[in-house]
Parts: sequence; C-alpha cells; structure tokens
Amino acid sequence: MDLQKEIDFHQNVPELEEPVRPTEVAKFEEYAQAPDPGRNPLHRFLRHIHEHRPETILELGCGAGQLTTRLAKIGYQVTALELSPELLEATRMRAAMDGVSGRVETWQGDLTQFDCGDRRFDMVVAKLVLHHLDLEAALRMITRSLKPGGVLVVWEPVAFSTALQALRDVTPVKKEVSPNERQLTRADLARIRSCFANCQEDLFYLFARLHRVFPDHHLTRILLRGLECFDAFALANCPPLRHFAGTAVLCLRKPHQE
Repeated sequence: MDLQKEIDFHQNVPELEEPVRPTEVAKFEEYAQAPDPGRNPLHRFLRHIHEHRPETILELGCGAGQLTTRLAKIGYQVTALELSPELLEATRMRAAMDGVSGRVETWQGDLTQFDCGDRRFDMVVAKLVLHHLDLEAALRMITRSLKPGGVLVVWEPVAFSTALQALRDVTPVKKEVSPNERQLTRADLARIRSCFANCQEDLFYLFARLHRVFPDHHLTRILLRGLECFDAFALANCPPLRHFAGTAVLCLRKPHQE
C-alpha cells in the first residue's frame, strides 16, 4: 500500500471542497432511528451499532467526520482514525460545531499501525474503508483492538461477478477511486469471517447502482428508493442474484476466549 499516494489523493476529495458546517438536526434523527435497514445499507450498518449499544467505538477511516459526530451525538464515545491530516482536522472542526468534542478522540496515521496499548474497544466500525487497506494488516489491528466478545460492523463495496466488474471499469460513470482501492471479493469476506466467532451478512444493490448514470434530481431519488425496494426483495428471495450484489454489510463478533 502506497501511503503517500493515498494522502495526496485525499487532499482533493469532495468532503474538503465545501467548508465544514454544523450537522442538520434531521441527519442526527436519521442516524439515531435508521428507519430502513431492509433496503438501505447505511441504515442496516447503523442498526447493528444500535442493537449492541457499545460504550466505546473505534472508527476506521473517519473521513471528514460525518459518521463520527453523528454517533457521538447519539451518545457513543468514538475514537476516530484517519490517514489524511486534512480530513482529520475537518472531523475535529465538525465535532466542535456539533458540540460533541468531549466524546470524540482522533488519531492520524496508517490505520493498520494504530496501537491502542492496553485499551480495548466494545466495537470497531469500518464504513467503506477496508477496501482501501491491506486486509491482513487491518484484521490484525482490528482483532487486537477489540475486547473479547467485541463486535466489528463493516460496510464495504463488493465484486463477486467478474463480468460486472469488467462492465464497471468501462462505463463512463465517474468513479472516485483512490490509488489503493479495490472492491472486496468473496474470498475477502471469507477471510474476514474466519477471524470471528459468528457473522451476519446482508447484501444490497443490484439495480439500485444504476441511479449513478442519471443526474441528481428528485425523480432520480424516487427511482433509487424503488430500486432499493426491488433489490431487497430479489436478494432475499432469489439466492443466485446475490452473486451480483454491489455492497455488503457484515456484523461479526470476536470470540470471548482469545
């Protein structure tokens, strides 16, 4: 993994194009309620967090701190890790604006090298970040950082179909792809599961990914909701279609006996 290329790339990501502003109250409410876990991967990801009610959370790759501050506002104590110093500064600014600095701790550097010392966390969350990292190094850090019986919640892009992967690579849709980024494979998910005692896996996005070829418009957002509902039904009732999913949300528990 080329860390410097990642750092350089993240100096120009969309999160840094706009000034940091206080989070809208509606976003706090959405993140607290996560009303649509059946069709929305973000809401499924959040529901796993809320169901376990961890006292302490280690967040990998916090970006500009949107998830960080919203979890802190709900009441969690969050330690946020981030490679990019610019994004981490945005996280600190957002935490201050949202009034949650006392529940947010930050650490800047290579995520896989994070050393928690004698501390152990109730939960580690990884929202769209493991596919940027050396997976083996990340898993070693995660298992080292979790308490026995602690929980890992993961939301990642996946590519089980080589045909769909090839199609993605030739479509004209703009992709914000960092130098070390790749979608996770079935083998990657199996490796993650092998480090934990049990795993719940939910897959999303068959046709919903097509919304990216249309301009951002309220009709497109209506179309997306319809496609998400169809995808949820299809993935639940037609197992062969799971091979073509585009996103996975996993909830895994570390064994109580190390």
